[in-house]
Amino acid sequence: MGKFCLVTGGLGFIGHHLVNLLLARGDRVRILDLATPTQRIAGVEYITGSITDQPTVQQAIQGIDWVFHLAANAGLWSPRKDEFVTINQTGTRNVMTAAIAANVEKVVHCSTESILKSVRRSPHSAHSTTDESVTLTLDDMAGAYCRGKFVAEQEAFAAAEQGLPVVIVNPTVPIGPGDRRITPPTRMMLGFLNGTYPA
Repeated sequence: MGKFCLVTGGLGFIGHHLVNLLLARGDRVRILDLATPTQRIAGVEYITGSITDQPTVQQAIQGIDWVFHLAANAGLWSPRKDEFVTINQTGTRNVMTAAIAANVEKVVHCSTESILKSVRRSPHSAHSTTDESVTLTLDDMAGAYCRGKFVAEQEAFAAAEQGLPVVIVNPTVPIGPGDRRITPPTRMMLGFLNGTYPA
């Protein structure tokens, strides 16, 4: 028997592919997303709302076995840089708090590989190698996007320390078919291929 899965950000690029995979496995799916679906998938439950709204998150997580937390401010640039931290940290804290309260079996938190590297390097490491012995801090993060993802990941670690079974994944430049909204990585690739971005 399949699991009942909540996918936050399930209408996004990665979320769309994950939802299809879960359905193919025979799992039930509920999506929490800011957007309203343009095409509904039969059997999928949709909740329109923000991860920054605790009551909405609590409602979405009721009865859930597994949570896939993908929702975040995923733009790479924004004039309101504080939104990266506010949305990503507060939203992730809300998801983790609700998951603990609902006794979910597992949470998968989607972060980014961009926070795994630092401007600081060990004197023993090559220029192209990430030194995993360096403990990263918020000051190591390059830009508002990375800072927002870093503090969100810290919320996931904190929930794991409280006993929540959390898996953190750090994807790198997700691109591919089905990118309906043209994510920043796809926009950069297209710009490079079209010659509008320098090599």
